[in-house]
Amino acid sequence: MKALDSSQLNDRVKNARKVYLKAYDSLKANGLKEERVVLLDSLLSFEENYGDQGQVEDVKNRMPKSVKKRRRLMDEYGEPSGWEEYYDYIFPDDEDEKPSLKLLEMAHLWKQKMAAASKTSEN
Repeated sequence: MKALDSSQLNDRVKNARKVYLKAYDSLKANGLKEERVVLLDSLLSFEENYGDQGQVEDVKNRMPKSVKKRRRLMDEYGEPSGWEEYYDYIFPDDEDEKPSLKLLEMAHLWKQKMAAASKTSEN
């Protein structure tokens, strides 16, 4: 097997990086959080071997924060039967896509003020 020259290696690294990012976007679109974590771990290892410090930092900035959550368990009759603890992942790039709750809070407060103002004007 003959050795790769640097231009061939660079092309292969760029193609591999494109495949990683395409897979990441696909997993994100399908809501597969655990699989995204595994892919990011693999991408981090890849970047540590072939990338520069900036690319390694970019992958580290995409890594999620793990949080412990609880959910209620139901038995076969639909009755609550206890709690289950599980780990969920919060990705930094998912937080950017959430709607601003502050705007919703402000709209709700405005609606309450308008309702209160209409009640006082009626009296």
